[in-house]
Amino acid sequence: MSKSVKSNRTLNWDIIVYPDSAPANWRDILDETHIEWACSPLHDKDINATGEPKKAHYHVVLCFP
Repeated sequence: MSKSVKSNRTLNWDIIVYPDSAPANWRDILDETHIEWACSPLHDKDINATGEPKKAHYHVVLCFP
């Protein structure tokens, strides 16, 4: 890519947040970083291949410029 062409690339991280092990204010903490982020609804009905319920969790995407 030549120096005159501006790149629109970003770096995105996907993370899992478990409510029972995250601070109660984890969303506020993310907001204070001023990083763009998005969160799924709580996944509390997922099932493992063995038929056991998965631990409740959120999927979170962090979007860095």
